[in-house]
Amino acid sequence: MSEHLPRRPSWACRGCAEPWPCPAYRRRLRPAQQPLAVVVLTTQAVDAIRDLAEPPERVLRRFLWFTPLTEADCLAVLRNTGHA
Repeated sequence: MSEHLPRRPSWACRGCAEPWPCPAYRRRLRPAQQPLAVVVLTTQAVDAIRDLAEPPERVLRRFLWFTPLTEADCLAVLRNTGHA
């Protein structure tokens, strides 16, 4: 997965230039990696909110909605980051 990492401040994938987290990153994320990935993605999403000229809700959906979090979990992250 090392080639599919984010490039800041655009948050495009270094490997495929898709918006990160890219489809290849999402496909390669194993279930055992998901709990740690959620923590990392949440932190990166907060950084992306600062870098991107997009609504925070859109950035959080992009970073978290593909994870095993429920919609309520994602909304709680949104509230806890001060964006809800």
